[in-house]
Amino acid sequence: MAGPGPAPRPSGASGTSEESLLLGHLRQVRANPQGCYAVHIRLSDLRASNKQPHFLNIAARSFEVLIANQLANLFPLSNGDVVLVCRDTPVEEVDTVVKKVRTLFAEDPLTAAEYGSTEDHFSTWYDLTRTEDFKAFVAAVNDLVAAAEARQKQAPAAKEGAAGSRPAKSEGAPLAPKNLVIINQKLRATQVADLIRSQTALNVVPGSKAQIVFREHFVAIGELKTRVAPDINLFANPWLFQYLTETLDKRVLAVMARRNFATLPDAISLNLNINTILTRDWELFRAAVGEHTAKVVIEMQLIDIFSDVNRFDGVRANL
Repeated sequence: MAGPGPAPRPSGASGTSEESLLLGHLRQVRANPQGCYAVHIRLSDLRASNKQPHFLNIAARSFEVLIANQLANLFPLSNGDVVLVCRDTPVEEVDTVVKKVRTLFAEDPLTAAEYGSTEDHFSTWYDLTRTEDFKAFVAAVNDLVAAAEARQKQAPAAKEGAAGSRPAKSEGAPLAPKNLVIINQKLRATQVADLIRSQTALNVVPGSKAQIVFREHFVAIGELKTRVAPDINLFANPWLFQYLTETLDKRVLAVMARRNFATLPDAISLNLNINTILTRDWELFRAAVGEHTAKVVIEMQLIDIFSDVNRFDGVRANL
């Protein structure tokens, strides 16, 4: 029987990088591929809002029990992807966890295709006992290593460029603690009512007229950036941007609380952080809604819920 294919090429990346560890592990697998397979989950292709560090950590932690009880190794890569390499591990056990991770990001377009279909780009499985699969997996890993090395080389250049010249206006200086306070103060003092946009969610039934379910309200972030931080890249630091969105939640609640919910023709929908529901701003909004709670839909990111289920249980009681 033919061997599993060529060995992975040596990496110039740091010897402690996950990409390098994965390459080293593949060399061991090549020597004895019996019972081995791999799964590549492309979390790097998620929307930026779903790639926050704590979301990616939750996804990686989903495999902890599996790794503890089976011959499986998890490699969380520098681009956010995770790769699982298994030996003699029941496929159904891995499949269950992969589906769970997929469910965490169910609202992301990356998971829209049917699971396991040729259009599904969320996860790719490789049977490492097959020569073709092993070669394809090695090629994919080598591409990941090359991309990691390129990012590593670009990082010092980016820092040097930022120190030597003013960043392009289209990109802006990265959001940092030193400018976060100033931007947050501007956000608290800036009018946002004219930046609130809406889009309609419809229930479409064949043969019937579409029915309005609710009108989702959101802030045009691009216009908000122009107003409060034209020279700052608000998305450079997901953690700090998350802090700003909580302030933005409060501003939106204050604006929406001025609506007359008794005369609203359709329900409204707001996408909020879980922490927002625990603030006085939410209590004031809730008081303004009064007995018309059926006209308000609160949306939360599923991954935000799973980051702390106990906290969500407390929040749900406060809705």
